[in-house]
Amino acid sequence: MSDNELMIVDEAALAVLADELGVNAEDLQGGGKYLPSLRVWGKDDAEEEDAPRLKGKMYVTGIEGYDEPIFVVPNTITFRPLTQTFQWTQYDKEQKKTVNRTRLIPNFNEEARDEKGTIRCGKPPSKDLKDNKALQKLYEDITLYRRLQGILNFTGKTAAGKEVKVENLLSSINLKGANFLPFDEEFAKKLPAKSRLWDWVTSISTTRHVNGQVTYWVFHFDCDFKEKEKVTPELFQSLIYLQGQINDMNKAIDKSYYDAINNKQSSEDAISALKTVNSSLQSDMDDDIPFN
Repeated sequence: MSDNELMIVDEAALAVLADELGVNAEDLQGGGKYLPSLRVWGKDDAEEEDAPRLKGKMYVTGIEGYDEPIFVVPNTITFRPLTQTFQWTQYDKEQKKTVNRTRLIPNFNEEARDEKGTIRCGKPPSKDLKDNKALQKLYEDITLYRRLQGILNFTGKTAAGKEVKVENLLSSINLKGANFLPFDEEFAKKLPAKSRLWDWVTSISTTRHVNGQVTYWVFHFDCDFKEKEKVTPELFQSLIYLQGQINDMNKAIDKSYYDAINNKQSSEDAISALKTVNSSLQSDMDDDIPFN
């Protein structure tokens, strides 16, 4: 589609959407089917000499038409971020599932209500945890994620070596731990004034790190911020779609939050009423006991 054929994008609606998504350069401190997800392969390679060397490579799962992960070859990919949100989740190792999660919030000024009627899945603020190892251990099952959604482009291969060219793939990246800060430090904080998250394309690569017996990989984001990307009608529709997903999830979590609050209040009222009845019964019994 040429520039002359581009439908005029409603800039006012786009500005409102930008504010809802929390993606203005000046304020970047922070539903539907699942999107394909970019990750790093951490499993050990097979010992056979002819086995593919996959450990440490980026890969994408959930691509339509493929029941297997597509590995990024070479290990660099381009990404046009469209949304950024934050979410706490609580994972039960015994049940092997997520048992609580917060709303998707665009910045840390918003209240992170969760499905059990608490805030941040009950996890205290970082400043309270920083120097308290015992408290950190108590809440280690609760993780804060930076969730990115955007458009990926890369050349990939299946584990068997079949080449796959992936273009304009709407996808997600979930960042935690050592991967939580690089997007903010290497991309978000460097956004030119009055620009938005989706105005730029960044390349993504990884570096390998070793801490004792633990090996892990960290995503890195590289953008020269020289040439803005155009906002096409297709991109605008993608933004609307993603915001709809976020809204749907937040509505469902808010319902669970207020249901939990109401149930807790009802339980407390019932306990209070029971105590009142018991107290009244005891008083009646005391009245019936004759004095010696």
